[in-house]
Amino acid sequence: MPFILGAEAWTALPNVKRLLDEINARPAAKAAEALSTEYSFKKDMDDAAKAVMFPQNKRLTQA
Repeated sequence: MPFILGAEAWTALPNVKRLLDEINARPAAKAAEALSTEYSFKKDMDDAAKAVMFPQNKRLTQA
């Protein structure tokens, strides 16, 4: 969250920090976090990634 709202986000929003800490403590959240180390994901958004994420846009580019 600090990377979005700034360095003082946790002090300004203690309830958000508490909520995220509770979520991150759950087993499912830990399993999801483990996926990022187990698999390598593409970080750039190229045309192939956009086609998979937004298939509804394909009809807009066809003539």
